Amino acid sequence: MRSQIFDDLNDYAATEAEKGFVRPAQELLNKQDAFLRTCFSPGHFTGSGILIDASGSQILLNHHKSLNKWLCFGGHADGHEDIRQVALRETCEESGYTESDIEFVTKDILDIDIHEIAENKNRGEPKHYHYDIAFLFRLKESKMTDYKISSESHDLMWCPLDQSYKFISNDDHMVRIVGKIKKIV
Repeated sequence: MRSQIFDDLNDYAATEAEKGFVRPAQELLNKQDAFLRTCFSPGHFTGSGILIDASGSQILLNHHKSLNKWLCFGGHADGHEDIRQVALRETCEESGYTESDIEFVTKDILDIDIHEIAENKNRGEPKHYHYDIAFLFRLKESKMTDYKISSESHDLMWCPLDQSYKFISNDDHMVRIVGKIKKIV
């Protein structure tokens, strides 16, 4: 699985903003514990999923509880090295949809990002980095009202892609992702 991720990153057409993320992510694959949330030096892999509706015109935004901003779905690999499945699992867990409700738009990586996570003394976690690999999913049918807000979120909201910028403009990573989706759908 690690060699597949390495190859996927090698083949990935990184944007200017992402070019500095590919090589460090490939190097992290050499660490035995790279997929465990306890790998803090320098960090660990996470998987993210972006969910669009069946028509491709709307995105399901997640108002993240601890970060208090609108984001995509995502989370820790927890030892699982199939990062696509991690992204799918997290998207399902945080949206309330099931694997039978959604599908990959493409199995290709949509985005890669490395972002700093602040120290969390309550959890005994030092400052570290999330090496996040994101994938794009589509709702198979028009079941847009079937989502369920998880304990990790304040709210979920379907939003037209063009209008999403007013909710995500303070997050360069999400702005980059939405720009990519608009080119795909």
